[in-house]
Amino acid sequence: MMLIVSRYGEVEGKEDYGSVIWDLEFNQVLKNADWEEKVRQSLEATITKYESRLKDIHVRVELTEVEEDVRNKFPNARQRVRVWVNGVMVRNDQQFNFNTHLYISPISQ
Repeated sequence: MMLIVSRYGEVEGKEDYGSVIWDLEFNQVLKNADWEEKVRQSLEATITKYESRLKDIHVRVELTEVEEDVRNKFPNARQRVRVWVNGVMVRNDQQFNFNTHLYISPISQ
């Protein structure tokens, strides 16, 4: 999870550790599919480099608009990023599956 939520350059001595999510967070120019692909490539490259316990790594990213009522008052509009990481553990050839989501946007809370 740290790899996903870290910005490039945030971890001292590992300038390429992290993801491009935070650099693209406010980008309104990219289409969703392009945004997802850039983030997918970013995560796959970083996981491949820094997570030596995994092989055959595949990353899937999905960006969706979400509106939720907050305490029955005003809707809270933001974007949800869902991330799936699948691979094989080097040590025992067992499947590895991880998924998470996070909320982004100028008004994400």
